Amino acid sequence: MFKKLLFLLITQLLLVGCANSKDFVLYRNNSALPLVIATTQHELRAATQFQQLFKIATGKNIEVKNNGTNIGDRKNIALVIDPDFNPDSFRIYIEENTLYIKAIDLNQLLTGISIFFSDYVGLTQFDTPKTFSNLTEIKVDQSLNYTSKYDFEYREPYFAQNFNPDFRHWNSTQSIEDKWALWGHNIAKAIKVTPQMLAKINGKTNDEQFDFSSKELEKALSDYISQKLENDPGVNHFMIMPNDNEIVCLCEVCKKEGNTENNASPAVFALLNRLADKFPKAVFFSSAYVTTQTPPKTKLKTNTGVMISTMSFPKGIILEKSPKIASINRIFDDWKAITDKIYLWDYAINFDNYFEFYPTLLIQQQNLIYYKSKGVNGVFMHGSDEGNFVAFGDLKAYIYAQLFKNVKTDIEKEIKLFFNKQYPKTGVILSNYYLNTEQTALKSNKAIDIYGGIQQFKNKYLNLIDLNNLFNNISTLYPSADVEEQKKLNLVLASVSFQELELLRTNGVSENGYAIPANNASVSINEQTTAALKSFKDFSAACNLKTYNEAGLSVIDYLKQWQNLLNQPYRNLLYGKSLKVLSKLDEDYPIIKMLNDGAFGFTDYYNNWLISTVEPLKVEMATQDVSEASWLEMHFLVDKKHRIYAPESVVLTLDGKSQEYKLKEEDFTSPTGIQKIRVPVKIPKTTQSVTLSVKKKPEFEKRAIACDEIIFN
Repeated sequence: MFKKLLFLLITQLLLVGCANSKDFVLYRNNSALPLVIATTQHELRAATQFQQLFKIATGKNIEVKNNGTNIGDRKNIALVIDPDFNPDSFRIYIEENTLYIKAIDLNQLLTGISIFFSDYVGLTQFDTPKTFSNLTEIKVDQSLNYTSKYDFEYREPYFAQNFNPDFRHWNSTQSIEDKWALWGHNIAKAIKVTPQMLAKINGKTNDEQFDFSSKELEKALSDYISQKLENDPGVNHFMIMPNDNEIVCLCEVCKKEGNTENNASPAVFALLNRLADKFPKAVFFSSAYVTTQTPPKTKLKTNTGVMISTMSFPKGIILEKSPKIASINRIFDDWKAITDKIYLWDYAINFDNYFEFYPTLLIQQQNLIYYKSKGVNGVFMHGSDEGNFVAFGDLKAYIYAQLFKNVKTDIEKEIKLFFNKQYPKTGVILSNYYLNTEQTALKSNKAIDIYGGIQQFKNKYLNLIDLNNLFNNISTLYPSADVEEQKKLNLVLASVSFQELELLRTNGVSENGYAIPANNASVSINEQTTAALKSFKDFSAACNLKTYNEAGLSVIDYLKQWQNLLNQPYRNLLYGKSLKVLSKLDEDYPIIKMLNDGAFGFTDYYNNWLISTVEPLKVEMATQDVSEASWLEMHFLVDKKHRIYAPESVVLTLDGKSQEYKLKEEDFTSPTGIQKIRVPVKIPKTTQSVTLSVKKKPEFEKRAIACDEIIFN
């Protein structure tokens, strides 16, 4: 019996010994300290990064040398830049006593180092010497041989965070600056444009668009590309896109290529193919957008591709459950027939409101899985412009980076990790709230726009009670958070306060509105409005926020509009009374009660404005509701960018007799603003019919008119 037990014990020890022999012990406290080997200037720069991360992980300093001399069990870490290695990739492997990290260039090598510490050491991009407990041992499997492979070859979450090279190294993302020598609608910035390069329509030159069959344009682009490749061969992607309009060149050559009035693809992609032939080491793209949505009939060269814009796709819903999925499938199938290089230009925020949370990560995960199945191999996720802030932009940049590597990433796990690491005091509160919004949005089948007012988001997920609770819970812990967390919380609290204000404003005069109904057709300001306004003012100032949307609407003007609203309390004999609409309303603006609910419009067109385009607005009201009025007041939005103009006049008709009140001529000069009319009126109680209509200026007959309130007092 003893011999049998002894045999089993020896066998177990041998098995343990065999298991241990498979370990490559890179570091062990007080007994094994590795040596970093680097030779070239770029490798030495990467070695410095390795030293810094190793110090965070272990608390130890390690040497860097240019040879592999070892003492005893000492291990090497060799950092190697190999110009013949796979582009956009790196390899981590072990040979004898050396762990190699190899890549084609410095950026990929730095990415490989970051991924080594993340995946094999347990050090995250959020850790610092203060937050990470020193390891006593670092070991990996002796057979380690890893080459990076991602679900998408091009991965760019276009948020401010991705502008930081460290973020890109940790998250294996790319940026416009790293890859693209020409991007977007920027041909005119790359070359000197001459008349010979411009579009021709009906024999006339149009300076708003290019002639993509122009030999002069092709030569200028070729010279530009040649120079760029000579100066920096690694930045070798070129976007050749028409200007952002619906104009198509219809010169004889372009028509021969196949151009039609609405389709510029034949000439555009023919030019791309010619450039691809001239520059085989460059990569050329155009977009599937506006005039280039239809694929050309000719197959594209292997170094030529398309970036499909999702602008026309439904937003905020799972595409495969959308009634438009059949047409979306056809788009990808048609492009797949002519190219294997399909990138995506997608959108991740509400560009009309950077404070809006836009919780679509779980939805987008399902869509990215779908896109990958349709042959998409690159994603540009448009999250902000020129590095502007967006609510929870730090989280979204991180999560999208993980999804681009692996579309089946556990988002809930990563969200909790992010908030717990980045917001040590309030992370649990934030992750619980944000995950709840994501799950609520995922369950809803209602679409949301990337340019849209708050009503869509109220229908989707947003409510005042949850926002209040979030604000109060964060505020309770805010004083105990460290300075860095407080800086990040300032933006969160500014965003929450702004959303509260918008919910209160769009709720108008009501129990949950910015003001509460009182006696004699007057109101009292909701205390919550005053508190939210002060909070937004304080926290936006702490963040030094200037604008809050793509159009550049300013925080200062927003606060002024609120102050003007509160300084002139709402009083309206017509409040909440029944109105009969006599004109045809626009399909997207069917709710006539917007005209007397106390919800005022600001200079944004998407909240609280009733927009009329089909017919000029005309309504009828009961005499008894307005017979005591002495004044009529109306507000109109002027927003020339969106083709919204104030009317020429307002017409009040009593029993068939009309009184026309003209707006002042200067009311039409401002590109954006609110124009008001306030005129004395007298409506006898014996009046049988009271109608109110607006009259457009002749030159604006096909333009929209936006009105927020009809006020009689």
